[in-house]
Amino acid sequence: MRSLLVLALFGFWAGAAVAAPYQSTTLVYDVSWGNILLAKSKLDYRFGPDKARILASAGSRGLAVIFSEFKSNAVAELVLAGGNWQPKTLMMERLSGVDTVKSRVIWDSASNVISETRIPDLDLDEVYPLSDQMRVG
Repeated sequence: MRSLLVLALFGFWAGAAVAAPYQSTTLVYDVSWGNILLAKSKLDYRFGPDKARILASAGSRGLAVIFSEFKSNAVAELVLAGGNWQPKTLMMERLSGVDTVKSRVIWDSASNVISETRIPDLDLDEVYPLSDQMRVG
């Protein structure tokens, strides 16, 4: 589900960067099994003249919460510079069962990472950090 959220967040953002003019929109997707709601995701784009904000959320709903509660939120802020969208901030939070994971990345105007926070710290036996090349843009 987290991968779906990240793909949706950046996939739709990349597609939006190609189209002009930029229009604010909200997309909602329900996951059901028959008439039983299992999960819901929402993607919300807000565009200004030189700024954009993308809010994404996903989570288990209905009976699925009893068996496997999951919530995930992400907020990306972008600025339009030289005709290209540049990242400004990315904040993500995930609750899975009793575990909560949070991260925040801030970029400068040249798309260099100037601040990166993770709670809890990465378990390098399980998760490997992103290379510098993967953080650009």
